[in-house]
Amino acid sequence: HHWPPPQQQQRPPASSSDDVRDIDGWVGLDAEPEPPPPGELDEYERDDSGRMVYSPRGFFYDAVRPGDAGERFTVEVGVVGARRRRMFALRKILGGGGEGDSSDLVDVTLARPLGITFVRDTEGRVRIADFVPGSRAGKAAAVARLSSPTASGRPKAPAGGASYAPKEGDVLRAVTSTTISFGPRAQLLGDLAGTKRAVVLFGCDDQPWPKVVSALTGGLVADGAVTLVL
Repeated sequence: HHWPPPQQQQRPPASSSDDVRDIDGWVGLDAEPEPPPPGELDEYERDDSGRMVYSPRGFFYDAVRPGDAGERFTVEVGVVGARRRRMFALRKILGGGGEGDSSDLVDVTLARPLGITFVRDTEGRVRIADFVPGSRAGKAAAVARLSSPTASGRPKAPAGGASYAPKEGDVLRAVTSTTISFGPRAQLLGDLAGTKRAVVLFGCDDQPWPKVVSALTGGLVADGAVTLVL
């Protein structure tokens, strides 16, 4: 099961004056599947709050089922100004004979502009190629190189920053990107009064390069920091 991008979804208006998109980080207009009645088996994996767990694929979210492989992590998504942490899952893709044996799946949150140059490698993966001189990411990477590495060889970030600092060669698995979430009356009546800017998690695996570039550049400083899943 998967759900389309937020700008293509519809949901009936909420019964109260509150906008349901502000509540739990879900900006689609189609309601998420509700948990089953007590005693019935749930076909979907949920977090401790009963919210769905997803695997990002481009601008789509694929529902994760209990027992599905992959590492779980949380990212702030949702309406700008009301983002909430949601749980996602991704499988490691680096493996076999060295690099994959010690690879980690980590998330790094950075202020805009990122100051990072991304390229596509010969296997179609999106990797960090370089840092813009003087950028926050470049400075963090430079300081981290002087710090003691973690067990996997990834440099630690400077104190007070993200848990890890990005480094050249890291594979970009997902990135938060800003989209437009239309209100329930937009598609039927053309009423754009409920339109809001919203942040979603874009899955980079096997996506066309132009779409990856669009996701990386989709957002304003006012939308908040960007989370990279590496």
